[in-house]
Amino acid sequence: MNWLKKLSVLMVVFIMFGSLAPAVYADGDEREVDYVALGDSVTAGMTHYGGYDLGYVDYLTAKMESSGYDVDFENFGVAGHTTSHLLSVLKDEDVMEEIEEAELITITIGANDFINALKTCDLTENEIDFKTCDPPAFTSALNNVSNNLPEALDKIKRTNPNANVYVMGYYNAFPYKSIEEQTQIIPLLNNLNSIIEIYTDFYGYTFIPTEEVIAQNYVKYLPNPADIHLSKEGYEVIADEFWKSIQKNDFFEGHFEDENEEDED
Repeated sequence: MNWLKKLSVLMVVFIMFGSLAPAVYADGDEREVDYVALGDSVTAGMTHYGGYDLGYVDYLTAKMESSGYDVDFENFGVAGHTTSHLLSVLKDEDVMEEIEEAELITITIGANDFINALKTCDLTENEIDFKTCDPPAFTSALNNVSNNLPEALDKIKRTNPNANVYVMGYYNAFPYKSIEEQTQIIPLLNNLNSIIEIYTDFYGYTFIPTEEVIAQNYVKYLPNPADIHLSKEGYEVIADEFWKSIQKNDFFEGHFEDENEEDED
């Protein structure tokens, strides 16, 4: 456990909910959650100004702790990681031991396979010109995701068949590009998300879409046109999307009754 990170999460709980006192469980039982986060810079918490801060993993952990869960979380997210890197991470014995014990696993992976294909594009005034990109490079990137993601999910399933696994779909990280370029970006994004969703569903896991929620306010959630990473508010809404789905899970359902009732008011 990274105790500095744990302290940061406790501070988030205090800020978000005004108290570190745990909520009362619906059934009166104490519950613990072993949580493992895997993936890329979105999981690592990279911000739109280039550094690292609290990310969706931290906000999600804070939500669980505010609901009375004792959360032991390990964040294995690394900026720049592709689906190939994820396969390498899953060869690490320490990582696999954490996965074997986890009740909850969240994953963000696949975007960097796509980002690496952008190296074939020309730069115009230090900005990517999507009109000049090499289409076969994107086809190759999508093939990599199609080959590597199911292998990764299969290994997780075999290691811990009872884990509750949630895999994120990506938002449009280039919303400030021209309409003409969007006609190239959106189909690629949709193809990537479709692949992620298909394999997530195949293994009985839960797909978490984020494209629409981030699109509601690009200025707020992706404030730096020169960077593809989210703001603090962006990570918070991503955590909200995970949280909405997690609360419906049989493992957690019934322990959030008071909070769900408040949300409905």
